[in-house]
Amino acid sequence: LRETLQLGDEARTPLPREPLRDFFRRTRDTWMRQAFENRESDERLSGKEVRRLGFRAAEARFRELYPVLQELDELEEEQRLAEEMQEQEKQRIKDKLREKAKKRKAQLVKMAKKEKKDREKKEKKKKAAAGGSDDEDSEDED
Repeated sequence: LRETLQLGDEARTPLPREPLRDFFRRTRDTWMRQAFENRESDERLSGKEVRRLGFRAAEARFRELYPVLQELDELEEEQRLAEEMQEQEKQRIKDKLREKAKKRKAQLVKMAKKEKKDREKKEKKKKAAAGGSDDEDSEDED
């Protein structure tokens, strides 16, 4: 579509949301040259007539492209919004995963501490049991 309508030619294509007056002001030389080149070979035109014909050519191009450019602008805006929303969703998912990982890590740390505490209790019981039997053995020996 861009190629068909020659939208890449900035001297012949309005910018998004550019009013006709600004479009002509920006591209005046192109349209005046075109009007001059399209005149009858023996026809003499005043500067005012060349400007008027140039403006008419610019206006025709503007009217031809304006609806298409508006539609393209709207589609690009929708695309930008969709990409922005997609990026926000990706960030939300990443944040959620980070939070889950953080909670899981906290759970694992808590479980590791509990296991360590349980092991220490068992070791104390073993030592107490072994220490108690050592004490009994030493009393028997006396």
